[in-house]
Amino acid sequence: MKYELIYGQLGSSAQIQKRQDADQVQATALVQVLPEQKLRFEVFPGKKANEVDGFTSNAKVYER
Repeated sequence: MKYELIYGQLGSSAQIQKRQDADQVQATALVQVLPEQKLRFEVFPGKKANEVDGFTSNAKVYER
């Protein structure tokens, strides 16, 4: 799965405060569920989802 990450922020009264650059993609996260309760994860700062083709050697594998 690819997730485009944008800025979000809550104010002190828990009200959403929209940033001017809130609609701009800041990064894309790539996530893959693996067998045996493992998850592969990698973030690509400054890239939109259509600019990410797959995991690189920088991907991390997390075990639950």
